Amino acid sequence: MKKAFFLLIIVIQALCLYSQEMTVTCFVMDGAGVPISDVHVLCETSNRGTITDKDGWFSLDLPEQPTILTLSHIVFFSKQVDITQEIITQGKRIGEINLNVVLKQKTQMLSAVEITDGKVTIVYNNAKKWILDYTFIGRDEILFLLIEKNKKHIELVDANNKTISKKQVDSKYSGFHKDCFGNIFLKSDDDVCQVFLQDNNTFLLEHQIPMELFLNTIDKVVAITPNHLYIRDMFIRDRDLVYYKLDTIFKQSTVLYSVHDETGRNIQAHQQDLTKAQKEDNKGLAEEINREIELVFMRFFDPAVITNTSPWVAMEVLRAKYDRANLNTKNYVSFYEHLLSQSPYSPLLKINEMLYIFDHINGKVAAFNFDGDFVKEVEINYHKTRNYGKEIVVDDEETTVFVKFLNSGYVTLRQINPDTGNFTGNDIVLEKHVYPKHIKIRGDYIYYLAKGLFDKEEKYFLWKQHLE
Repeated sequence: MKKAFFLLIIVIQALCLYSQEMTVTCFVMDGAGVPISDVHVLCETSNRGTITDKDGWFSLDLPEQPTILTLSHIVFFSKQVDITQEIITQGKRIGEINLNVVLKQKTQMLSAVEITDGKVTIVYNNAKKWILDYTFIGRDEILFLLIEKNKKHIELVDANNKTISKKQVDSKYSGFHKDCFGNIFLKSDDDVCQVFLQDNNTFLLEHQIPMELFLNTIDKVVAITPNHLYIRDMFIRDRDLVYYKLDTIFKQSTVLYSVHDETGRNIQAHQQDLTKAQKEDNKGLAEEINREIELVFMRFFDPAVITNTSPWVAMEVLRAKYDRANLNTKNYVSFYEHLLSQSPYSPLLKINEMLYIFDHINGKVAAFNFDGDFVKEVEINYHKTRNYGKEIVVDDEETTVFVKFLNSGYVTLRQINPDTGNFTGNDIVLEKHVYPKHIKIRGDYIYYLAKGLFDKEEKYFLWKQHLE
């Protein structure tokens, strides 16, 4: 585990800049002046990058030399910004370089055509396609992983269900992963690959990464702020969580917060005791079987030796007992292995320009600013209730947070104030479907995957329900 963490540090540091002599601050917008978030920015000289925030701004430290910044977004055409020596000289007079960049949109947005049932809407209406997963791209487009005619595809559609791009993919892929930089990956049990939409609106799948390497590097980075990366690691058989803060300027990492799970240690200790007891029992049973074997041979060669029970029968009884003990112990060990593989759900989340760690093990929420400085701690107890759904959902704007509760298959989302640990009273029931999957919140709607409204419908569709 430690080797994996150090590998992560090396990978991240390889992306960091080693000279901070010039700062470029830029506002990125579309043709109408609307800010564009999640634009990827890469410096050609240093290979350091960042992304625009929700208001369209980014700030990047660069070496004091001419370079080119490449700005890319999945629904806008890429653009290169030339940082010339003249621009650098002008920037020195005010301490930094300030730029405005306009990106051209690849597709024209259309108004949505909706099929509604009260306040519940089916978003993607195609009965011939079975949706496995989805993720949002830009302001209006949705990227789907779906099955059509027994083949898997990724398909990008606009707000009017019009297909922008489509590509068949390997049947092994089962879902998407969107990292904190905004990169999108296709996941399988064995590996992941990154999804790109090129300027001609065709998909490109690149950077295939083994799953083990992905889990030990990219998947561990859970949040990014202007000067820090926040990294999750797990210890004690995946039952203790540790969050690290990595300073991307000075290349230093420190422990931000630890979630200590005593239950994991107790399970591991019990498993070790069980294994030890199994070895002792097996040794005793083996000795008894050997004694019965000796009696069999003594009886065969010396009829004077008399036993109340046939040695053959006794030996078979012992063997059956031995086999049952082995099977029971094996089942118990497998059960404990399963428990130890379930990491505690205590996520680090960005909400309203703050970082919050929902420590469900110790019943509290710890708040930090973007520099990783501790701000406050509040108590929570909702996770002790029977219907707690072990999931927290934050909207796309990172301003509102809900806790999921489950009752007879129906989901209730209860809005919580992370600064107080109390619910706000804004409870929303997803009332049309049982056991919805992949719940996301964007704008005024809650999106989720669920089966059709009729009992015989087996395929999953994308639905949305108004927040109010």
